[in-house]
Amino acid sequence: MATIDPTLCEQIQQHALRYIATPSSQFAGLRASGQVDLPLIRLGASAHPNPKVRWQCLTLLDHLDGDEAVPVFLDALLGDPVPRVRRHALHALVCHRCKERPLCTDVVPSIVECAETDDNPKVRRQAREALVRLRPEAL
Repeated sequence: MATIDPTLCEQIQQHALRYIATPSSQFAGLRASGQVDLPLIRLGASAHPNPKVRWQCLTLLDHLDGDEAVPVFLDALLGDPVPRVRRHALHALVCHRCKERPLCTDVVPSIVECAETDDNPKVRRQAREALVRLRPEAL
């Protein structure tokens, strides 16, 4: 995980806190408004030292971003040290309800890797469940 400046960490945290309590019904309007600094939130999901902030950033990206966030989701899925963060990255990769439109990136190989190698049994189980929904033949 990259190290980021403490001032930038605080900026990311404040930005995430400002929007994390947004009700799901209001995400479409928030997405259209352009108020959320998505590059800042992507950086927070990848590099913020606090796992709660990384999780919040992933949650926002799940609802507000699109294919531009896929590398962030994949990095978190395969490399974040905290299982809860990895589980949410997995959710963000496979849940179409949260997004304006489905992702256009093939994420199955990374989910297979997660299902086979993650050190947390709950993350591995959720990855296998996601694969059953996405492509049962991938197992």
